This record gives sequence, structure tokens and C-alpha cells, in this order.
Amino acid sequence: MQPRDVARVLLKDLRISILLTLVLALIAFGRVLVFGGGSSLPPGYGVMQIGLAVAVALGLQVVSATLIGALLPLGAARLRQDPAVVASPALTTVVDITGLLIYFTTARILLGV
Repeated sequence: MQPRDVARVLLKDLRISILLTLVLALIAFGRVLVFGGGSSLPPGYGVMQIGLAVAVALGLQVVSATLIGALLPLGAARLRQDPAVVASPALTTVVDITGLLIYFTTARILLGV
């Protein structure tokens, strides 16, 4: 892989992740609306707000996981390491950590928690 290929790979992965984000965010938002209607919520919070927070957090996580999944192996190859080595344990760890940060930060910003 040449350095000029990195942008092409990232753009391809970004397009796919955005399409996946739209589908998953709509499903997550709809699920919160359908199954959260009868739930008792703390004062000041609505099902729509929580659904939006979940959908936005999920969307951001899908995009970041896709880009991290593309960048880590590319970075390993650039450092002349086997890309397969970072494709599993390192990728999972980094995606899990960023996922938690994204979910909690999104909830804090959108819900004021």
C-alpha cells in the first residue's frame, strides 16, 4: 500500500460507516421510543432526549470504530509491523475505550448528566 492509498481507504471506510450509522442510529432511536415509553424517567428527561443521545453516541462510535479499524493496521504497516497483529487485541481495546468515552461524553453533553 502506498501513502496515496491511505486517503482512498479512509474515504471508502468513512462512506460505509456513515451509511451504517444512519441505519443503526435510526434503529436505536426507534427502539428507545418504542420500548421506553412506559419507563419511569428522572424529572427533566424525556424519551426523545434519551433516544437522541443513544442514537448520536452510537453513530459517533460506529464512525470512530471504522476509522480506527482502518488507521491502526495502516499505521502498523507504516512502521513495518504486521498489520494483523494490531487488528485484533489492540483494535478491540482502543475501540472499547473510545466507545465508553463517546457514550459518556455524548450523554453528558446532550442530557446534561
